[in-house]
Amino acid sequence: MTSMSTSLTLNVVLNVRKLVSLVLSVVLFRNPVTPGMVGGCLLVFAGTFAYSRLSRAPTATASKKRD
Repeated sequence: MTSMSTSLTLNVVLNVRKLVSLVLSVVLFRNPVTPGMVGGCLLVFAGTFAYSRLSRAPTATASKKRD
């Protein structure tokens, strides 16, 4: 998988996988939810959202190359 994507993409995928495991742990095994867990989940969601938006944004060098 690392030959087809960047290391940052791989880390994002692994973080999302850990988040899903955490949510399933809370739902299936009724583990208590702590403020730290909530903060961590929010950071993962925000980071994944930001990465998905920024990775699609056109770069300034790409627009200059077309001219």
